[in-house]
Amino acid sequence: MLRELRRNSKTFMSAHSDWVKNSGVQHSDRAVHEHRTLSKILELLTCCDQVALTNLAGAEVAVKRRMLIEQAYQGRPDAPRWDGAEYLMGYKDSEDGRYIDPEAVKYQASKLKEDSQIMKESRLKREEDAAKQGPKGGAPAAEKK
Repeated sequence: MLRELRRNSKTFMSAHSDWVKNSGVQHSDRAVHEHRTLSKILELLTCCDQVALTNLAGAEVAVKRRMLIEQAYQGRPDAPRWDGAEYLMGYKDSEDGRYIDPEAVKYQASKLKEDSQIMKESRLKREEDAAKQGPKGGAPAAEKK
């Protein structure tokens, strides 16, 4: 995004103005306010504070949110679509406001899968040992013939 702004000689705020003008989104729409606020924050960080946005995780979230707004309204200014937002943003909002980190969920799932595999292998080993022992700890089933 930063490269594109530079290539087109735009700032975050001038790009915001272009988006509002070309998107068809009503000026009174809350998304316009949010997009403007994010654009202003990003512009102040780069121009006034002179920080490298590429080094700031918070700036990345602001840029992604700004992009998500543009994407949601693209081609449908009266009916934005937010499906897939968690993939662009990198996290999923929950119904009750909890933050759910997809990397943490993936890690948890991988650990549960490992535990499940260990339990399965242990069960198979017990069953195999039991089959070798024969019924009630007697001679192995193969030797009883």
